[in-house]
Amino acid sequence: MVQIFKCTDTAQDVLDCVLADGITGISGGRVSTRRLLNQVHELAEAAGHERVIALSTYNHPETELAYIYDDEIYGPSQAKAKVIAEYDLMLANEAAD
Repeated sequence: MVQIFKCTDTAQDVLDCVLADGITGISGGRVSTRRLLNQVHELAEAAGHERVIALSTYNHPETELAYIYDDEIYGPSQAKAKVIAEYDLMLANEAAD
């Protein structure tokens, strides 16, 4: 399972999750999602976590999705697909409730 953070969550929480699980995502508005993604990138870089890739977003029809991953575990296409699939599952579960 991939945890999807909101764009209002903290960069440290997002980074901690990707360090523990190897992958995570951020959902929200375009500007706020990219702002948090950049904060995660800066934290990872400052702490020497060279394997953490925090650079890319996907324009999902419902939200902007950032995908952050450990490049020793996932490739960019695989990470993107996993985050999109988890977000779509979240939407389906919300619609069913």
